[in-house]
Amino acid sequence: MMVDPTFYFFDDKFKITKRIDGRSGIWKNKTWQIQNGIVQNREKDGGYNLHKFEHLEVKLAENPEDFVRENIEPEEMGYVQLRRFAQRLKQEGYDATRYFVELNIKIAFPFIVFIMMLIGIPIALWKKGMGSPVAVSIGISLCFVYLLILGLSRTLGFAGILPPVFSAWLANSIFLFLGVYLMIHANR
Repeated sequence: MMVDPTFYFFDDKFKITKRIDGRSGIWKNKTWQIQNGIVQNREKDGGYNLHKFEHLEVKLAENPEDFVRENIEPEEMGYVQLRRFAQRLKQEGYDATRYFVELNIKIAFPFIVFIMMLIGIPIALWKKGMGSPVAVSIGISLCFVYLLILGLSRTLGFAGILPPVFSAWLANSIFLFLGVYLMIHANR
């Protein structure tokens, strides 16, 4: 049972054509049974006409589970679940940029293992000249800088300043080039 349900109906330009408000709503026989409410229909001149009802049956594609809000963070969703969620939001006309950034980060982030290995090998080879504590400190510092760049590019992606794919792969790209550079110059 829903208390004080409100249903909005939109046209293809996302303008409200009808609104139904009620005191209660029950899902029965694949229809919403709304009690004691008001229906507002938009007229051609832009105004609305109102009429009250005691009982109204509304057939919708949505069932009760569709109206339950689940606050699942993008980090908690799997790749397929997040992709479906982002595409559904985009189709409904909402800004899904944040979710597309998170989707691309789910692909980009695992590659950091390979990239950090590419950086770590030359640092380990330099260890002879500088000692283990310095090499470990450099490695920890590079991980911190990676997370800093990833966080910054992620935020820029959320804001729409960077495209989702670019914001997700920016940190990996920078560190990949750094790793290749260090590998080339490791023996010098």
